[in-house]
Amino acid sequence: MSNQPATDLIFQATYCYYLEVMTETFNRRTDNLMNFLLILTGGLTSVGVQFGWLCGILAVIFSAYRVAYKPADKAACADAQKKRYSRLLSDIHAASDAEIARRLDELEEFDSNAPTSLYNPARNRASI
Repeated sequence: MSNQPATDLIFQATYCYYLEVMTETFNRRTDNLMNFLLILTGGLTSVGVQFGWLCGILAVIFSAYRVAYKPADKAACADAQKKRYSRLLSDIHAASDAEIARRLDELEEFDSNAPTSLYNPARNRASI
């Protein structure tokens, strides 16, 4: 039993993993929604609906959001970080506490900026 890592290290690694999973999902879905809305508003603008100018303004707003916040890039970074945490979790029972703490410190340097609203759901998933 002495070879088992400390439960707080396991919890921290699991929490970080789920936070990256949720961040990737959130940003990927945001990017997909923006793509859909851009296609929709662009199509409505070109068809010539009555409020085509409004659709054009909305298309510009959606494009500006995608350029400024880059949700696809954030999703890709979170996905890569999720895979790194997954590797750590698969090796966690064979590694010592010092090794796990060192790897966690290295990985946390590259954590994604997660929306604050995902902190508690990630904590709940890690607790289960």
